[in-house]
Amino acid sequence: MKTMTKSLSPDEAVELAQQAHDARITTIRALAETRQALTEVREAAERERAELEAQIAERSTAASRADKKAYHAALRAGWSSTELRRIGYPDLTKKRRRRQKTTDATDNETSDVELSETPQDPSPLTTPMDSSEPPSAPLL
Repeated sequence: MKTMTKSLSPDEAVELAQQAHDARITTIRALAETRQALTEVREAAERERAELEAQIAERSTAASRADKKAYHAALRAGWSSTELRRIGYPDLTKKRRRRQKTTDATDNETSDVELSETPQDPSPLTTPMDSSEPPSAPLL
């Protein structure tokens, strides 16, 4: 048996097409709204990140200033920079010099200059002070 399909009128065809089109438009609207929300969240996160980094930098700067002030107070109290360095408090305001690695051009091996280590500072309790430094309180 053959079933006959009902033929659509032009108005019915347009109505069905309009419904399909509206459903597709609805999904595009939802996608556009979620993309906009995502963009706004990312922009807000970037602003918050920048603000947080600025706050961290401010705290770090303030802590560095306080450390410098305390270090100089220790110097004024009679401690020498050598003594402070030996007990574990080097002057953080001075930049450390970095040693450059040297290589032998013929065999590309590291030279002896790089491999030689500087001797460790002896214990502050057993090392006499430099004569160029002012006398200070004895170390405990």
